[in-house]
Amino acid sequence: MLIKKLILDIKTYISINYSNPKRYLKSKIDSYIPKGLNISEHITIRKGVTFSDKVNSVGQGTYIGNNTTILNCAKIGNYCSISHDVKIGLDNHELEGLSTSPLISKMKHDKPTIIEHDVLISSNVVILAGVTIGTGSVIGANSFVNSDIPPYSIAVGSPTRIIRYRFDERAISALLKSKWWENSPDEISSNLDTYLKLIEKQ
Repeated sequence: MLIKKLILDIKTYISINYSNPKRYLKSKIDSYIPKGLNISEHITIRKGVTFSDKVNSVGQGTYIGNNTTILNCAKIGNYCSISHDVKIGLDNHELEGLSTSPLISKMKHDKPTIIEHDVLISSNVVILAGVTIGTGSVIGANSFVNSDIPPYSIAVGSPTRIIRYRFDERAISALLKSKWWENSPDEISSNLDTYLKLIEKQ
């Protein structure tokens, strides 16, 4: 195990500092990034993060904490905050077969998980494959997610349940229509007052 970790650390160091020195100019990358994974700017990826080859892209401004595992997940959107020890895109065992062992029965490979934009996923969350985590939503620590999470909702528990929404329907509609997350950090800062007006209570 120690040798395997050492080899991965060496591959990560070479990839970041020698093979792709211009790939992460505006980001802080401390984990190995597969060649096919598209990384945007202003991203932080801490140590011990594992990506499968099913992950296509990580959007700008996203943070991923230590020891997070991302498996059957197509993409992670812009300005997401993913804490440490999160597991995303886990496939299910086949329950109707002779055995649940993957040596005997095949795993159920669902469609990929989608993490939209400005999503906050707290520590030790487990998210199954095939679900969509909506823009602006929040997942509480230690939660188990086995169904879609609506935009701007706050979900907790095992399995998760929606406890409330961050804003009222008018504000949520305005935020989704604005697509503010498509802008750069500088552009967002320049127009911050405009975006804040969208969530003001009327």
